[in-house]
Amino acid sequence: MPINKEIEEAFGWRALPEQVVAVSRWADDDDQLDALSLLGRDWRGLSCAEWNAKSDAIHHFVPAAFAYYLPSVLTLVAADPAQWLAPTDSILGMLDRSPTPAYWDDHLLGCFNDLREAEFAALANWLLFLAEHPEQTQCDDGTLGRAFDTIELLRQHFRDLHDIQSAV
Repeated sequence: MPINKEIEEAFGWRALPEQVVAVSRWADDDDQLDALSLLGRDWRGLSCAEWNAKSDAIHHFVPAAFAYYLPSVLTLVAADPAQWLAPTDSILGMLDRSPTPAYWDDHLLGCFNDLREAEFAALANWLLFLAEHPEQTQCDDGTLGRAFDTIELLRQHFRDLHDIQSAV
């Protein structure tokens, strides 16, 4: 299945988030304002130019907004790997982690907590897609390998956590 079709099928069920950033005293922060400017926007309608102009917005999303807007970046990069988006570096940076979950921060865990199995699979396959296009992307094998491993560890972490919560 083409990667963009897989991403659309995995994430397409998500509704527009009602909130994109946490209420904070830093509401005038430019990056937070960039994230707020996406409120009410369908992820399918965002362009490469918009993401590059609002590249740090992805760091300020609440988990539901992160999960909602993530496929926008994934599909735009997959459609044209040579058109590298700044938020791609942010996503890869979030995932380029230690294999020891004890070292993971709350931001990472919060962003990926709500992903379903199909979404984790689509994200992992997107990383494999990037690895297959090294001449067009700005990623090295080490970063992609660690990011792929982190996705699998996150998937298992949340599966175990949800199993524990279900048992209680």
